[in-house]
Amino acid sequence: MARMDSDDLDRLWRETLPGLMKAIKMDVFRRSEAVLRERGLNRAQVMYIAILHKGGGMTLKRITDALGVDRAHTTRTISFLKEKGLVRDDRRSENQRKYNVSLTEEGEEVGRLLEAVIREAHESYLRGVTADEAAAIFSVAEKIRANIESDPRFGGRGCGCERDPR
Repeated sequence: MARMDSDDLDRLWRETLPGLMKAIKMDVFRRSEAVLRERGLNRAQVMYIAILHKGGGMTLKRITDALGVDRAHTTRTISFLKEKGLVRDDRRSENQRKYNVSLTEEGEEVGRLLEAVIREAHESYLRGVTADEAAAIFSVAEKIRANIESDPRFGGRGCGCERDPR
């Protein structure tokens, strides 16, 4: 199989992939607007609700690592979602440092709505793409992720880009 020349590879990494990732992110946010607006939420909370919906109870550290954000942002967002009644924690006292955060029943409902929006978006992205083409896209993406995860600069710990947040 022929390898890409360095100019094509450069263009892929500088233009195509970042552009695609940004377009997907912005489209998902745009599609989520109605669900969010009805509940007084914004784009910043989408990924927190989505990861808690998928991953169940998680520590703040696990959420922070999975989303690649800083701890202070996670703390502020989770506090906001708690005030909205969408998130609860299993702390036995306010001094407890390590605890799990999970969605309330109302939060789970928002999670289901967002999941449906995201699924619809993902299906629309693959419209006109054959099953073989889709399999090739996902296979290549998985190989790239595995290469990143196995990079020795991470000391075998990976980069934090694991697929499953649990």
